[in-house]
Amino acid sequence: MHAHVAQPALDDRIHSYFVGLVAVVGAVGAYNWRILQSRLTEPRGESRLQRSTVLELGFGIVLLGITAVLVALPIPEEMRR
Repeated sequence: MHAHVAQPALDDRIHSYFVGLVAVVGAVGAYNWRILQSRLTEPRGESRLQRSTVLELGFGIVLLGITAVLVALPIPEEMRR
């Protein structure tokens, strides 16, 4: 006999992904700003910053996609009251 395990609604999971991705984008941006920017004078500093910036941009694009999904979701019934 299996107990019924309530699964979070799709929008709850999307919100969780959104918050997590905001944290990742912020962390990569802070890393670029605080660490890699000061290492630009090193031999491979520019390529490291470029790779990290592309990574940050990729996460930002995914974040934009999740934002589009969240905006398109209907308002939950309990919030309409």
